[in-house]
Amino acid sequence: GTIIIHYMPKKSCLELKALKLYLLAYRNLGIFYENAVNRMLRDIVAATKPEWCVVRGEFTPRGGLTTTVEARWPKRRK
Repeated sequence: GTIIIHYMPKKSCLELKALKLYLLAYRNLGIFYENAVNRMLRDIVAATKPEWCVVRGEFTPRGGLTTTVEARWPKRRK
């Protein structure tokens, strides 16, 4: 899959090497796509305290079914 992270930092930002190691930890983790994307969003928000953040996971598993999951913070108002 592909993980796309968009965020507007306040004071802190993500270090590329730390992000790489963090994402590699998901490699052999048995977790649903929605849970993985939501967990990544929570962890990024907790670590950087951004103005806003969007994490999108685009997954193409075996069987040909493509899934896109998007989580945003803060949540959109209705």
